[in-house]
Amino acid sequence: MKKVLYFREDSAAEDSGNDPEVVAFPADRLIGIHKSSDTALDFYFDDMQNTTAKAGKISLTVAIDDDTTVKTYMKALVNEISHGKSSVIVIYDGRNDVGFGGGNLLFSAVASMVTHGA
Repeated sequence: MKKVLYFREDSAAEDSGNDPEVVAFPADRLIGIHKSSDTALDFYFDDMQNTTAKAGKISLTVAIDDDTTVKTYMKALVNEISHGKSSVIVIYDGRNDVGFGGGNLLFSAVASMVTHGA
């Protein structure tokens, strides 16, 4: 089954009159997850059109600065991608403050979304 990883910004964009950014990447395009600082977890995705200019990066603000918690989360995510039953895995939905495996506790915001040229 094809799976996608779903990310959504919080409602601050809507409050300012803009649509919140929403993006979903195919799970098989995930090439890495990196804790880039004590407060950031970056998801990197391979290009969608076979050009490096189309690679993506999603940065989430981490609310819990605990390497063990982040490692446990990443292991659970790999298991969900490999064996889970859902085709859509909500990594973090900032508007509804929900996410896979307690993502609503681990993450506090979508810091940035770059869907090309990351």
